[in-house]
Amino acid sequence: MQFYQKSRSSRLLSPLLCVVLGVLLLLWPGVSLLTVCYLLGGLLIVFGLWQTVRSAVYGLAYWGALMLSIGVLSLFLGVGLVLFPRVASSLLPIMLGIGLLIDGVTRLSFALRFWQLYG
Repeated sequence: MQFYQKSRSSRLLSPLLCVVLGVLLLLWPGVSLLTVCYLLGGLLIVFGLWQTVRSAVYGLAYWGALMLSIGVLSLFLGVGLVLFPRVASSLLPIMLGIGLLIDGVTRLSFALRFWQLYG
């Protein structure tokens, strides 16, 4: 029952956060995009550092090489977002569109496959 309570509250929090962020993006698009670039850049830097350290702990055998490459790529992207937020904010709609397109095609193929298997 406790899991259901936590799940229910998170299901409310996510849409409310999306509504607030959507309103902010509509009211102040320039400032909001720059803020998103800085926040995303900071998160990518932290994630990149974490993956790089994790790869050092695991070694380059097993999954270490993949973790190292993901970590280094995340670090570069994060630093690029922080140092060049205007360039990144102009590319953000294109990256978002590509991501949404890939996500939509993937979900559609899963739905069609599920429908084909289970009617």
